[in-house]
Formats: sequence, structure tokens, C-alpha cells
Amino acid sequence: MKFMLLKKTAALATAFAVSLSMAIVLPEKAFWGITANAESRISYDGRLSLGDIHSAYIDDLGDLYLWGANSNGAIGDGTSSTRYIATKVMENVAQVSLGEYYSACITTNGDLYTWGQNYSGRLGDGTTDHSYTPKKIMENVAQVSLGGEHSACITTNGDLYTWGSNGNGQLGDGTTTNAYTPQKIMENVAHVSLGHAHSACITTTGELYTWGWNWGGCLGNGNQTDVYTPQKIAENVAQVSLGYNHSAYITTTGELYTFGTNGFGHLGDGSQDNKSTPVKIMDNIAKVILGKSHSSCITTTGELYTWGRNSDGQLGDGKDTNRYTPQKIMDNVAQVSLGSEHSACITTTGDLYFWGSDSYGQLCNADRKTRLTPTQINVGHKHDRTADYSMNEKGHWKVCSDCGQKVDYEEHIKDEGLVKEEATLTEAGIVSYKCSVCGAEMGEETVTLLIESIEISENCIIFICSSNIDDQPAEITVAFDDVSEELVDIIMKETDIYRIIDFVNAFTAADTDNIFTDAQLRAIEYVLSNDYDL
Repeated sequence: MKFMLLKKTAALATAFAVSLSMAIVLPEKAFWGITANAESRISYDGRLSLGDIHSAYIDDLGDLYLWGANSNGAIGDGTSSTRYIATKVMENVAQVSLGEYYSACITTNGDLYTWGQNYSGRLGDGTTDHSYTPKKIMENVAQVSLGGEHSACITTNGDLYTWGSNGNGQLGDGTTTNAYTPQKIMENVAHVSLGHAHSACITTTGELYTWGWNWGGCLGNGNQTDVYTPQKIAENVAQVSLGYNHSAYITTTGELYTFGTNGFGHLGDGSQDNKSTPVKIMDNIAKVILGKSHSSCITTTGELYTWGRNSDGQLGDGKDTNRYTPQKIMDNVAQVSLGSEHSACITTTGDLYFWGSDSYGQLCNADRKTRLTPTQINVGHKHDRTADYSMNEKGHWKVCSDCGQKVDYEEHIKDEGLVKEEATLTEAGIVSYKCSVCGAEMGEETVTLLIESIEISENCIIFICSSNIDDQPAEITVAFDDVSEELVDIIMKETDIYRIIDFVNAFTAADTDNIFTDAQLRAIEYVLSNDYDL
């Protein structure tokens, strides 16, 4: 637990090049629910989706609930009756996406299901028959996105598939022929988003591609001509979202860009003019989600902003007036989704809020009244996180008092704590560590120092040392008068001969009376008596 001086060797030099990592590493997973670690922290990505006039949410247990308009079986409960309260449809669901009058989800084992209206083959089952209950379409699926009448998914190996309506080339296969089953379009795709009749994806290298209907320039390529195959628009893109006929993306540095139609100010640039090329709107953005004619984003600090059409209070600002620039609505928001005339979000504490039109029960409010501001609703199970952390050598977690499930799992990460004792060349310095999440003591680290060189000043010695903690040279200055017998012994016994020679020469070259203590004189005699070649 103490700082020690060691004889320099090639092996030690290599060891000192290794520094301790202080980065927090969370359990890796493709998306919520699909993970090899059953104790992983819950993410809210993919758990909330709004269609034109129906809504869906996955609770903390993975149960999928839907409510709202149920034309042609969009709710998936086997009927066509409008549902004004949340209806449980499936279990073990990881992600949900809603389109115009149809729905899709991915289970925790990667199976893709679709149901609802099936004009143009948008369900992908090879028919045009509507389905009133979920129907399995594919396996090994990582993400799904639904548009107006076309659909897309990405497999776990990064292949992009599309199907459904293709009148404007929105499937990206180079034709305008509808497809009734999934067809492969691209490889190495990380994210996909669909609008009413246009499409976009981001490759694993961050390149943004768009194709399909180009009304108002919503493809971002500088014109308004439809494109039938994916066309590269931008690089270094982290996320993309499409509305009815407008588009937005976030760069890897957090810059938000929008383009396309702008009649309701939904591009957020302060005008109502269409834009056929990307226009920068904001910085420090973590997520962007578009609705039919309104838009939203979440900043890197969790602030929710909305703008665009506000005829039914879908912006959540307490009014029904359109907004042409982003305005802040809430703090501490983790996820947001927009429909045609309603909106919803999940806070960082897992609370669910809805607002806007409730004409078909899409807000899950019993009174079916329009809400002009975010209103909290309760759907399914929400884990209780009030318990203290439990822990073992691998990590820690909380246990929900209602269902007994482990939640909020975190791996144990050592954060450097305070140095309890200042370290010198001869005295111990102890560095303590604690868990960055729960504050549990994680023990102490043994730190080793290596003298790299000795420099001589007018009245002091400067020891240049390297450390296995910082991997950076540390200068330790000791005045001649402060050189102790213990320090002399360390240098004489633990460093190589060249360091000893430097040390002895520091004193023999000094032109100062009475510079040597008894200990120092003994040190010089020690070196000389061993017949070292000075």
C-alpha cells in the first residue's frame, strides 16, 4: 500500500506504461431487454412509440401495452374496437414502433412481430390481409421502424430490410413496386427511420443515407426529385428521425440539423420556408424525434424541447399556437415520441407523460380531453427503486419491492479517491477507491514509483519519477539539508549504480561548507568502499 522505489528493469518500464482506467463501463447490449446480463440497467430507448392516433409503451417487466384507435387491428388485441385504456398485448418485448394504423415490436429474443392494417403489404407477411393479433415475421432483429405504409428493420448483423408501399421508391430497391415480404437493401446499417413515404438510415461508420419521396426537399439532397436507392447525405451522424415530410439528424458532436417541408415551423429555424438541404438548429443534442408536423429533441442534459404545429397542444407548452423555434418543455427527460397530434415522454426516473389530442383515447385518459401540458399517466409495472443497493464483487443493484426483480445494475467501477497520506520518497501515500454509483469502499491501490533520473540544482536534488497510476513523470524535490538517512539508504540499496553516482556527485560537486551530514558522509564512503568506478 506504500510508495516504493524499485530497481529499473525492462519489465518494470513496461509495467509503468499501464495506467488505471477511470471510465465507467456499463453492461453492453443491443437495446433494452436483449442482453446476456439479466441484471443490466434499464434503458428507455425503444419502449415508447406513438402512431397517428394510437400509442404503445413497454413497462419495466417487458409487457407491451397499446391503446387508442384500433382500425384494422392496430392495437393487436384481436378486435377493432377503440381502446381508451392501456391494453396488454404481449410479454417479453424489447422494442416497439407504430406507423399509420399498424404496429410492430421486437421480443427480447429478437423476433419481429407486426399487426394491424396491411394495405400494400406493410406487415411483411406476404399478403394484404389485415392482422388483428401480432404475427411473427422475422428472427434476429435489432431495430424496427414503421412509416406511413412501408416498414424497415435491421438484423442483428446489420442488414437493412424494407417492405410495403413503394410508390415513391421509399423501399430503396430501385423500383416503385410494392414488396410484400422483407427484402434486403443494405449491409452495415446501425439505425433506420421512416417517414410517410421517405426513408433514412445511418451506417455503422456514421454515414447518413436517404431515399424515397422528396416533397419539400425532405431527402436533404438539394432538390425535390424522388430517389429510388439510398443516397449519401452526410457523415459523422449519430441519429436520424423522419416526420411526415420533414427530416432531422444529430451529428456525433451533438449538432441538430433539419430539412424538408416547413409550413408549420416544424424545422425550427424561425421560418415557414421549406429547406432542401440540412440547416443547423441547435447544439448539445442527444436525441431527436419528429411527428407528423411537429418536432422534438432532448439535450445532453435531459431538457425536452418542442416546436412546429400546435393545433391540439401537442407541443406541451400550455397553448395551441404554432412555434417556429425550439422551446423548453421539461427537464430530466430520457425518451420522447411524437404522433400526429399527440406527444409523450419518459423521464429519467421512469415516469410516463402524455399530452395533445385525445380524440381516440391515445392519451390513455378516462375523460378523453385534450391536454395542453404534459400529464402523468400510469401504465403497467414501474419498478420501485427506493431500496438500498445490494452488491457483490461484480457489481451492485437494487431490488424492486413490488416484483422482486433486480434493477439498476451497475458494474463496480473504481473512482480515484483522496490521497489519505501525502507521499514522499520515503513515506507512504495511500490512494483509496470507491464505487462511482453507490459510494461503497472499493479498497486501496498499491502504487509503485520508479526513479528515472536525478537532477542537481544549486541547493537541492530533483528526483524524476514515473508512476504506474498516472504514467507521467513526477518531480520530487528534496533540499540538501532535508536529505535523511532513510532516503540515503533507499537510494544506495534500491537504485542502480548510475543513480548512486549521480547522487554522490551531487554532494561532492557542491561547494558548500558542512553540506554533508553524518548519514551523507557514510553514503559516500559506502559507494567508494565498494570499488565503484567513479
